[in-house]
Amino acid sequence: MRIAVCFFGITRNFSKYTLGSIERYLCAEAARHDPNFSRFAHFNQLAEVSSKRSRETSVPVDPNEFKLLNCNLASQTDQAEVDQRIDLEYLKQFGDNWNDDFGSLKNLLREFYSHNAVTELLAQSQETFDVVIFSRVDVRYETPVMIPQVQ
Repeated sequence: MRIAVCFFGITRNFSKYTLGSIERYLCAEAARHDPNFSRFAHFNQLAEVSSKRSRETSVPVDPNEFKLLNCNLASQTDQAEVDQRIDLEYLKQFGDNWNDDFGSLKNLLREFYSHNAVTELLAQSQETFDVVIFSRVDVRYETPVMIPQVQ
């Protein structure tokens, strides 16, 4: 069975909080089913993160932290460039469901951008996989990820 793990989003101090659980409960499980599983990543690059919803203010982002994931292929896009590609003004007509001055909507669209970018890296690899797992790096896994048996 061939497995790919695709990371996306923002790295944001994951080495301190979630890298251990990612290695132990996600990557180790992938390796158990496919010792040569592939890792891909795309991250939006910025100097610091501030978010009212998550109560974060000026949290520094290490631009090289993603290297700890030992990806086969990885890329980064400056978040200012991502923001330029998002037509937030058009989307504002549909309302601000989070009532946070469109901050959560903007972050969701940034996440979608990164998800799409890592999917493009996966496609560019021209490899065939039976299982593809997408994961943010700020997710702390508490139990092993169940990898389905593919026939």
